[in-house]
Amino acid sequence: MLAHKLFRSKKKSLMHIPSIGKFETMMQPLRRKFRSIFSSTTSIGLDIGSRFVKLVQLRHFSQGAHLIDVQIEGIPEEDERVEMQRSVGLGLTLKRLVEKRGIEGAKVAISISGPSVIVKPINVPWMTEEELQGHLELEIDRYLPYEGDDIYWDYYLPQSNHLIPGPTMTMYLVAAKRDVVDHRVQLVTQVGLVPVVVDLDSLALANMHMVNYKNSRDGSDLIVNVGPSGFSMITVGSTKGFYQYDAMFGGERQSEVSQGEMAREVTCEIQKAIEDCRSSDLNDSISRVLLSGGYACYPGFVESLSSQLSISVEVVNPFKGLIISKGVLAEDRLEETSVLAGVAVGLALRSGRD
Repeated sequence: MLAHKLFRSKKKSLMHIPSIGKFETMMQPLRRKFRSIFSSTTSIGLDIGSRFVKLVQLRHFSQGAHLIDVQIEGIPEEDERVEMQRSVGLGLTLKRLVEKRGIEGAKVAISISGPSVIVKPINVPWMTEEELQGHLELEIDRYLPYEGDDIYWDYYLPQSNHLIPGPTMTMYLVAAKRDVVDHRVQLVTQVGLVPVVVDLDSLALANMHMVNYKNSRDGSDLIVNVGPSGFSMITVGSTKGFYQYDAMFGGERQSEVSQGEMAREVTCEIQKAIEDCRSSDLNDSISRVLLSGGYACYPGFVESLSSQLSISVEVVNPFKGLIISKGVLAEDRLEETSVLAGVAVGLALRSGRD
């Protein structure tokens, strides 16, 4: 997490049932089994985009995660150049969603993306995690272009990279500007929610992939989340490392950029990512592109991308590995909901584990 450490209370132990005769003794294993089957926790992922707010609620059982709620609320189309207007409209949308679903006081996982986020692979001498934490606290300014007081940071250490001691190891330093994280946390807190995880859009998508695409093909998948303001991409699959990249469309010209220009820009960045992964130390081969986000359904985009890349391109299904409760997904909105909910599903899965 970037913003907060979690202080989790210990779970209360199950009520002790005294043995009363042979029958009671025989029933205890059965009771334990039923408790394991029916005990559950719930979690909420909240993805705040530029046009929509997406909420996914999961209930976690030993058999897997059940989708019990998914909501998509449009944000009023105010002048995007006027930040105050957008903040007011977004706050009202979140408040309406909280009240409609009756989730005031609920713990949620949220995320950020864009140029305020950095994910940087760094090679360091092999050390324990405790030593690595101390090393980063002392040397963080050397690795990042911001002052330490201006950012929140964390790191990811692939277990496959760390289990066998060697001369060096690769860790991924994750950082985000403090004011961006604080603003997002404040926005969610003001509507009565409790943010307990602050993640990156791209890492949430990787988390979604782990549950929904377990038996992936040879090579890696490149997950690309494309919205009206920008895109995030990350590789997931065959290697112990990963490639991650966030970008905004058009800079200050964002409102003037056409859908066609966006499609061309995303296509160029995907081609660059494929080449970078193939030629870098990752030595990774991308065998499939999974598209997520509102612009994944841009007419002809999937077909055009597949033709130019000569590899499989699919629209992601973030629900395929979940158990879907009856009546949660409307059949006539399944495609639209699926393409928008990838980040929120990944956040809810993350929150459920943490």
